[in-house]
Amino acid sequence: MTALSDRTAGFGLAAALAALADLALVLLKQTHPAVLAWLARSFGHHWIGHGVLIVGLYAGAGLSLTRAGLGRRVSPTLLFRLLLTAMAVSGGGIALFFALFD
Repeated sequence: MTALSDRTAGFGLAAALAALADLALVLLKQTHPAVLAWLARSFGHHWIGHGVLIVGLYAGAGLSLTRAGLGRRVSPTLLFRLLLTAMAVSGGGIALFFALFD
């Protein structure tokens, strides 16, 4: 088995986390008008705020997880499955939410 670099493992896991956080933030801001209004007021538009928060989470988590030295403990197959699952859950959840409630 080929070991991943710490950076690959860290930022790969951060991408999975950011995808799930993206779903959570969409659901939160679409069901709580105060959160939507705060994002719009703070960043000029709620989608800009959404993007800033998710990219910030990705960068911060990626750097933190890189320092954790996970490269040898996370197999390429596991990382691929985690990423694929997180993207499917996030994308499917967002699509389903907007199809049913918007």
